[in-house]
Amino acid sequence: MPSEDNTVLKENLRLICGHYRSIADVCRKLGMNRQQFNKYLSGTTVPSQNSLRKMAEFFELDTSDFSLPHQEFSTRLDMLKTRNKTPDAEKSAKKRVRWVPLST
Repeated sequence: MPSEDNTVLKENLRLICGHYRSIADVCRKLGMNRQQFNKYLSGTTVPSQNSLRKMAEFFELDTSDFSLPHQEFSTRLDMLKTRNKTPDAEKSAKKRVRWVPLST
């Protein structure tokens, strides 16, 4: 049975992955196995500290951000999107999260 921590993690991972073309794209960019990543998304498995650190670096978050309540995590992502639109952020845009609009 998934714990509360797993539920928060899976919801937050789903939210941030929703800004990418596909889960497969995220997995390729992270260098993670798709089947294992799907277990994180379903909440059946919690990532190791190493995997969590890798995801945090990729998404430019702190590892603790993944355990924020979902609404706070969403607010944190909105702040990152705003930060990434500033002129100073464009200098290091290659390292930034690529926010892809979701199709409607």
